[in-house]
Amino acid sequence: MKHLYFTTPFAQDGFATTTLGKRRVSWIAALPVSDAQMQFAREKSTSALEDHFIAKDVDWENLSWSSSI
Repeated sequence: MKHLYFTTPFAQDGFATTTLGKRRVSWIAALPVSDAQMQFAREKSTSALEDHFIAKDVDWENLSWSSSI
């Protein structure tokens, strides 16, 4: 995986935007993606890529997971 895909943590609960004092805090996730996954997101959409990841139940803690596209 040679690309990073930055997104909101769509696969985890509890990471909603919140306010701390006078500042809004939004969470971000950096996910490793393959060339094929990057191309898929460009052709279809990032939402479609996230839906695909959810359908495949990708284990983000396994750093050697293989591309599912």
